[in-house]
Amino acid sequence: MPTKIKICGITNLADAEKCLDCGVDFIGLVFAESPRQVSIDDAARIARKMAGKISIVGVFDRYEVEKVSQIADKVKLNYLQIYYNPDNGLIKTPPLPLISSIWMSDNDFKLPPYPCQYLLLDFKRVGSIDGISEYDWNMVNRKYDVFLAGGIDPENVSGILEFYKPFGVDTSRGTEKEPGVKDHAKIEEFVERVRSCSE
Repeated sequence: MPTKIKICGITNLADAEKCLDCGVDFIGLVFAESPRQVSIDDAARIARKMAGKISIVGVFDRYEVEKVSQIADKVKLNYLQIYYNPDNGLIKTPPLPLISSIWMSDNDFKLPPYPCQYLLLDFKRVGSIDGISEYDWNMVNRKYDVFLAGGIDPENVSGILEFYKPFGVDTSRGTEKEPGVKDHAKIEEFVERVRSCSE
């Protein structure tokens, strides 16, 4: 099965259209506080043009039920990506399929205590297994469809795919000119390298 590609930090329609043209599977619209944060109105404009053509993910750092539900409804998101935090409690009935994300840090690997469609592990450095033992990685990769994120770019993605063999990869700054603005040549190169490893 071809490795899934998610490009996060999309803030404008031109970058979203480039992802679509290159065959990217998911685009991420960041609603958490970030240099890549997109306004709700801009996100809705992007989503209207991309609807039915590419999977649209809303990225949140906390599960604030009313806020998340309102944004999901207005923007017409396909997935929620929420970073696990004990303060979120148990996310029992999210309004959309959930990508459960974990910030990976040394000696701090803990799976979220609720079901999800996909698991996303966001590493400090994806070049080595930080914060997760090889045993845990093998167990998680068998149990979940796992996306890897954290410093992935066109130069290192081939090695990451060979080493980890994840379900998908997620890149943000690795395909940027500057925060929130994509480099279209890097998107092309990233997708080409992932696809060449999936053949």
